[in-house]
Amino acid sequence: KANHLKHTSPIFGALTRQSSPGSTDFTAAGSPDYMSPEVLGGETGHSVEVDWWSLGCIFYELAAGIPPFHADTPEDVFENVLNWKTTLPLALNDARHLMSDEFVDFILQ
Repeated sequence: KANHLKHTSPIFGALTRQSSPGSTDFTAAGSPDYMSPEVLGGETGHSVEVDWWSLGCIFYELAAGIPPFHADTPEDVFENVLNWKTTLPLALNDARHLMSDEFVDFILQ
């Protein structure tokens, strides 16, 4: 049985061992500003979709200059991410003047 490494953090380059490609993980590594609700919740596991979430957060930060769920403490960042349906529209509204319509559509996909 082959071992596979999965890149879990585009920011810090953390790696976790994955038993097989496409499996579900229950590990978390990296900055809270880029973690998805699935990673923070930790109950259902996660797959490659969480990497797309992180990439979207990075794109948002590149456009706005601050991560979309930024807060003063990691705990508050976790709350913002877990309540993303409320906090993301507020973040987009605050930085809307920095973004094109196409970029906002991209982030919301």
